[in-house]
Amino acid sequence: MVSPQLLLETAARRERAYDEAIARLTSPGCRALLLEFSALAELEPWLGHRSRRDVARRPVREFASREVETLWRQIDDLDTRLDRRRSRELHRLRICAKTLRYGCEFFGAAFTKPKAAARYRRFIARLGELQDVLGALNDLTTSGKLAKKGAAHPPRHEDERVKRAKADLLAAAAAAYASLRKTKPFW
Repeated sequence: MVSPQLLLETAARRERAYDEAIARLTSPGCRALLLEFSALAELEPWLGHRSRRDVARRPVREFASREVETLWRQIDDLDTRLDRRRSRELHRLRICAKTLRYGCEFFGAAFTKPKAAARYRRFIARLGELQDVLGALNDLTTSGKLAKKGAAHPPRHEDERVKRAKADLLAAAAAAYASLRKTKPFW
């Protein structure tokens, strides 16, 4: 069980981090940066070179397909035995899945034909299932580390309930991963 004091300290740290993020996002420097980006996009100096102009005029679907494929390979190339992976490797898989999800959602509008759109929805749903399970597994691992760090007398071994929960989540992650790998790509 996590101590109430640790929960209070964690909540206070989270609030300070949120306040700091909001302060930075509303700062004059951030506004200036956004204006610079807007001017850059509007003035298009990056299109001045002929080869860049040609790339910019290609259909977005071609570019999107290449980008999503690159992100997909980071996940698809992994060994399917998730139960043999360390928590750090599972966290990396979680980050790769999140990045792939962002990429898919960003470029999703480029795949509007009915077959591609149906595959997109199926792919995103299965990717979301994998992310959810990996997120729960990461939460379980992180909460255990925080509890040990905040405990006066940390336990030497994991509780049986935690071991069972971890095993169940690993099995669910393996099933979600296998399901995702079997899903036809939309790109």
